[in-house]
Amino acid sequence: MRRFTTVSPQVWTSQRFAALPNDTARMLYLYFLTSPHQTSIGCHRAPVAYVCADTGLTAAAYTAALANLSKADLVKASKVTGEVLILRWFKHSPPTNAKHYLGAFKLTQGIEDEEFREETVTELNDAWGQALQRMEPQNRVTAARATNYTLVADLAAESQGPKPGAVSIALMENIRNRVNSQIR
Repeated sequence: MRRFTTVSPQVWTSQRFAALPNDTARMLYLYFLTSPHQTSIGCHRAPVAYVCADTGLTAAAYTAALANLSKADLVKASKVTGEVLILRWFKHSPPTNAKHYLGAFKLTQGIEDEEFREETVTELNDAWGQALQRMEPQNRVTAARATNYTLVADLAAESQGPKPGAVSIALMENIRNRVNSQIR
């Protein structure tokens, strides 16, 4: 369980959040942002029974509030895996250093829903690219190379035998190219 999470004060001025039809939907969104099940990548398993036990919602109220959050484009929920993905997570919680990025990247490999995993990896890599651009040049090169070398090592380990849920080689090549472009 995470000890803390970042919740941007912008949530209160968000048009999507303000347009939610009731307090139940708003509370459920804040729960998804801050629940003990949340991860540093904005995607976590949220079985109905857990959420209802934690929030006091009935299953029907939870289902209705979740539908409102999905309609408002705040979250996606997988009926197959029970995972919830907070959309635009890395806009407000970007990786702050190479270790944070690499740890987040490794967590993405545990996402069961393939669409959620690919969306999360893409958003994480975009956020990391933006973070690299904000760094001082000497720090940017060090951070980009550190993440690039680690990702290439992970790719080599993956080539020893595919694992369920592992990132494809094409996606890893895309990641390596993005990181390399950041240090040029």
